[in-house]
Amino acid sequence: MAGDITYADLRLPGLQAVPATESGSNPGCSQTPVRHLQHCSPLSMCLLLVAVLLLGFVVGLGTYNLCQMYVHSMKMRSLEETLERIQQQLQSSDVAVQRINNTVNDWESVLSGELQFCMDGWQFMKGKCYFFSTSQKVWDKSKEDCHSKDATLAMIKEKDTMAFIRERANGTDYLIGLRKESRKTDWSWLDRTPLERFTPVIENRKGIYSCAKVSSGQLLMEQCTTALPWICERQAFSLQVMRVSPPLVSFRLNDVTYTSQGHQ
Repeated sequence: MAGDITYADLRLPGLQAVPATESGSNPGCSQTPVRHLQHCSPLSMCLLLVAVLLLGFVVGLGTYNLCQMYVHSMKMRSLEETLERIQQQLQSSDVAVQRINNTVNDWESVLSGELQFCMDGWQFMKGKCYFFSTSQKVWDKSKEDCHSKDATLAMIKEKDTMAFIRERANGTDYLIGLRKESRKTDWSWLDRTPLERFTPVIENRKGIYSCAKVSSGQLLMEQCTTALPWICERQAFSLQVMRVSPPLVSFRLNDVTYTSQGHQ
């Protein structure tokens, strides 16, 4: 009949029949999540809790490591900047030390040689010192003044000396250490050396005891009683350090050796 229902109990090989519960569901955990948790075993709950704790620990550890890496990176950057500043300071120090060494070497080279110098008010030229007076005296008084300065009236024996005096004289006439004793004698310097002919004396008047002056690069005859400025000359002072061995310092000044007690 069309309305009849026929039930059949089928049994397939390898399958076992699952007995139905009162609700017609699986006897395991409930199908809903809440009922599933209610019916899960305590071991499953413990494992789930451990997994959550491990996950939190891993996340926290990762965050801590990231923070530590950031802190270390900032410290590293600060150290790099500090190192760069130190390197710049070291470079500046090296430059300063090099300058000091150069200065020391310069002084050593200077002190190992001979220093020549003049007193204040004198002018240095080729190992000699020249004094240009601002007052006027006759020839004999000029000579005496130079002797009082441990010097002599200037003797112009070389062309470069003449050029030096001409530049310093600036158009002023000066008495010098050149004299003619008589008509029959030649012009000679105070040290008795004869006058060289590169600058002959221009004799513009006659005289037995005639003196000479320098004027604009020329030697001119002048009466010894004429008051004019004068030029003195002397050897320059020479200084040479002989030995520097603390606490003793030894040096030579004008062929005289001096030894002094240095500072320790």
